[in-house]
Amino acid sequence: MHSGVKIQEAFTSLQAFFPGLQVEIGDIDAANISHRAFFSVWDRFGLLPERYLYNSEQVHPTMKYYPLRPELAESTLWLFLGTRDPYYQQVVGRRLVNSLNRHARVDTGGFAAIHDVETMEKENHQQSFFLSETLKYLYLLYNDSFLSNSTYDYVFTTEGHPFPIVPDIRGDAFPFIDQQLPPRYRAWCQSPEHANTAILGTHCSCLDLMICPAWAEVNPGQPLQADVESVCHVSDEFEASACKRPGDCGVDSATCRERLCSSDGFCYTP
Repeated sequence: MHSGVKIQEAFTSLQAFFPGLQVEIGDIDAANISHRAFFSVWDRFGLLPERYLYNSEQVHPTMKYYPLRPELAESTLWLFLGTRDPYYQQVVGRRLVNSLNRHARVDTGGFAAIHDVETMEKENHQQSFFLSETLKYLYLLYNDSFLSNSTYDYVFTTEGHPFPIVPDIRGDAFPFIDQQLPPRYRAWCQSPEHANTAILGTHCSCLDLMICPAWAEVNPGQPLQADVESVCHVSDEFEASACKRPGDCGVDSATCRERLCSSDGFCYTP
């Protein structure tokens, strides 16, 4: 991190979400290139190892497992939806499904994580995300009527759960506008131009303003003051965001709700 020297050049299976992200921003050509790189590793081994050292073209010696992760199937779905290219159904999707059936299916029912993609040794468990994500994305790759025929647009959580964007959500841009912050927190929110803090303390959070309070004692014995730092929502008064009392934790940046201090000394939003 300090020198910029590369320690290990590798693909990890979790990174296979990235082509889907490239689709979302409209960079289809780059998404296709990224996707083909990940899919080539799947095609070589039959499944996607957790980590692949692409310079030496071998699986990481201690990370040969495939726990039925969904990221490559997810990117395949978004590329198909973005291009309608049958390649993603007829070639990629078919190989993903066939490989899972060939290597991960259990005779007594269900699927098992793979301990080693070189030997296809199975483990004795099936992660829940295989059901909520991997199978869901593969299903939608061949039948997206759930999305295309719906009255609403959908947002998928990181665990593959679809949430409809109903009119109530679209129409309420400031759902917390009527919630007042405790008076002692109003001074925390300062804009880079030092705008009126009264409006910042009512319904605008530090995240909204892309600022963060960094507390510093200017003169011995003088009250602490807040300076603009970066976007966050935890006071920097204590190392590692540890707290001793609720007043140390500030306000949640997304909801403007007052945060509390747990018995273990960590801030949380109730």
